[in-house]
Amino acid sequence: MLMPLALFFYASYVKETRGPYYYNFNDDPEYAYLLNSLNIAQGLAPHHVDHPGTPLQATGALILRGTHLLVPPSNGQPLVQSVISNPEYYLGAIQFTLLVTGCVTIGILGLTAYRYRQSIALAMLLQSSPFWFFTIGISMARVHAESMLLIIGYSISALLFSVITTTEASKPTNTRITVALGILTAIGVMTKVTFAPIAIALLLLTCGIRAKLIYVMSTLITSALWAIPLIPRLDYYTDWLVGLALHTEAYGKGEVGLIKLENLLFINRCMTDEPIYFISMIGILAYLCIQCAQWLRSKPATRSLQQIIQSPPVILSLFQIAFLIILFKQPRIHYLTPALPILAFTGVYFADSIKAYFKTTSRLFTLLAVALIGLFSILLGVRYESGIQAITAICTNSEAAEEFANSLPPTFTTANAYGSSNQNFALIFGDIFAGSHYEKEITTVYGKNLWFSVWASRFYLERTRIPIGELHPRTKGVIVRGSNMHPPSDGPVQPDQTAKFTLLKRFGNESFWIHEFAADVNTAQEPVH
Repeated sequence: MLMPLALFFYASYVKETRGPYYYNFNDDPEYAYLLNSLNIAQGLAPHHVDHPGTPLQATGALILRGTHLLVPPSNGQPLVQSVISNPEYYLGAIQFTLLVTGCVTIGILGLTAYRYRQSIALAMLLQSSPFWFFTIGISMARVHAESMLLIIGYSISALLFSVITTTEASKPTNTRITVALGILTAIGVMTKVTFAPIAIALLLLTCGIRAKLIYVMSTLITSALWAIPLIPRLDYYTDWLVGLALHTEAYGKGEVGLIKLENLLFINRCMTDEPIYFISMIGILAYLCIQCAQWLRSKPATRSLQQIIQSPPVILSLFQIAFLIILFKQPRIHYLTPALPILAFTGVYFADSIKAYFKTTSRLFTLLAVALIGLFSILLGVRYESGIQAITAICTNSEAAEEFANSLPPTFTTANAYGSSNQNFALIFGDIFAGSHYEKEITTVYGKNLWFSVWASRFYLERTRIPIGELHPRTKGVIVRGSNMHPPSDGPVQPDQTAKFTLLKRFGNESFWIHEFAADVNTAQEPVH
């Protein structure tokens, strides 16, 4: 249990290092998930269905209810008011629950590995896999779809020991294992559609026609049940999926096609951000090339191409190669997450096979293992040091931006935009993605707030569009605060009507843009905050 405990403390450290969830690099999609979980806890349908994220939202709803019942941050408040008043507390409760569940899953995975392989070294190697990939520690410190996908992925990895054992013995996969795999697959796909390639790999790995049918049926039935909350927005979700599938860029944008060729260069980012993943993929490609060469040299009757493709190590390897399509289509490093637990299982599976191959020369195997561990330790040490430094720098910038915002003169009105380290805006952003059910509660707790939509190029007071000219009598000027923004404008109006903004201050990727009204402005009225 050493590794699960180490993961718990490490992820907790990362969470503290990243700062509050409303900081500009933390709030998306955390606050959207928080308020959609609140929807379900209130008996409302989730509004944010892009992932679609239903299992995580439902889990969040249970945690919100349980936390409010057992350890509320303040007594006497109804659930909605309590969550709106203490969003960081409830997000922390969700993250803590997911982290503990993930650590327990890692512990069970190690016990399962030892049961099937009778090797403490292999069991500990598999339990240490969350530390192979920097992305995993980040995900376990957050509240997003990848947090749950890791739990599901490692649960599937534990079941794969039984699947592989029966497949290698040419026996049908156990029915209970097959049903469990189908349920977990459905939960994964309904958490985030990027989990779907795993469904194909598991279908190929299960042995026996009956087992495959049971797997398909349990997956479809469970998926249908999780899809019920999506019914009010089913048209939107299907259009979203079609857009993702048919266009070359992230979020269904770009030209019609599979992937954008420039995205292939993202492999360079993988090499620097996840060096163990990059080395593992080279190893997998080498293994597949060796298998192909051996088949070409062998007599056709010895082993058919179909037999090679249907072997568990080849299926696991081909899955990792196929998953690159997801990564190149959505070039964000966290999109790797669904593949990482299966990659860890694949690595241990190959390590076990290599150990058996070297059983007559155990000293050579030991030397090889020590060399690899040394190389990986150096690479991971460099990656973790640079990663933590980057997180600390980003958090420091958010803290500085928050202090600067608090020091702005009250005669100016600040409009927060996407990527601003502001809790009020994080709640507004989350509420928009939750269907705008909590505007009244947010206004009651935090007051009316001016914000700027970077997508519509519009200013809003709560949910009401307000032209920048209407702020003219109340304030000396407007300061727009957000992340990675171009100079903001007040909509597609005539050039002589467009408010001109200039850069006031920048903190990392968070910037402040200012527009001052004419000097004769009457500022006696109460400014809008």
